[in-house]
Amino acid sequence: MLNKKGITLVELMAAIAIVGILSGIAIMSVTKYQEKTRKEVYKNHETNLKDGVINYFTSNTSEIKTGRVNASLLLEKGYIEEMVDPMDKSKKCINNSYVDVTVNGNIQNNTNNPNITYDSNGNMIIDSSTIKNVDIDYKVCLKCSQYQSKDCNS
Repeated sequence: MLNKKGITLVELMAAIAIVGILSGIAIMSVTKYQEKTRKEVYKNHETNLKDGVINYFTSNTSEIKTGRVNASLLLEKGYIEEMVDPMDKSKKCINNSYVDVTVNGNIQNNTNNPNITYDSNGNMIIDSSTIKNVDIDYKVCLKCSQYQSKDCNS
């Protein structure tokens, strides 16, 4: 209650406490939102790496083999864009990132595979929807300043 001289110390303290509680709730919400957004950015980077490898293989069918495809190669060839680290915008997530590819079986010579067709010269014809159906495993390793995918070997 207001008295004739102004507000009391108790009323002032109550108002400050309420503002403090509301500020604390707001800060916690913003922090959670920022963390969720960072995780989504990292997951998007991982998806982009996998899709970049699939597109690379679609254009370079002779390159389809078990091994490692470095993110720097995909960036250089234009299959992915630069991946900025959301924790430190001055750093990129390209140099140490890669996709480990495991080809199950010899898809180059597998004429029985219904997902692979050949032209009249015997060259494999493959598109991005076909390459997703071929028996290939992709393990994406994204390494940023404060994040590392679960599929990284080291």
